[in-house]
Amino acid sequence: MTSATVATKPAAGRNQSQDKPEKIHKDHKVNWWLTAAVAVLSLTVLVPLYFTVVTALKTPGEAGTFSLPTSWQWHNFVDAWNKVNYPKAALNSAIITVCAVVLTLLTNTFVAYAVARNMDKRFFRFLYYFFLAMMFVPFTVVMLPIAKEMGTLHLDNQLGLIVLYT
Repeated sequence: MTSATVATKPAAGRNQSQDKPEKIHKDHKVNWWLTAAVAVLSLTVLVPLYFTVVTALKTPGEAGTFSLPTSWQWHNFVDAWNKVNYPKAALNSAIITVCAVVLTLLTNTFVAYAVARNMDKRFFRFLYYFFLAMMFVPFTVVMLPIAKEMGTLHLDNQLGLIVLYT
């Protein structure tokens, strides 16, 4: 197969520069107040992160001080990895997350369809506004009673966490 390149000529009377989009030059001024606010607010994340990393690299005797470590203790990360059994914890978290996401998508799709389909009925309209109102309640407010109930039902295991997050 051969390919041919077709060159097009501009129409008579038209300038070739009109075929190209014009670049719009706007003066973009920097909002220094907003930039300063973002810089200060970013410190709320960066300062604790700095202290976490620096403290993790200290010996237990140096842990309470604000100074840099005298010698960097990189083996602290290896010790933490071995003591916690991190691969098992990561696999456990992945299993709970995948199951909870799949079940949430499955159940919420059916509920959303039923509610949207029957919005003209009083009960489903109430249910819609109830779900909407419950989105404003922080999870930490209801976490303790739910955790106690899960313990009472002996669901303080992987299955309980999957049900809780679904």
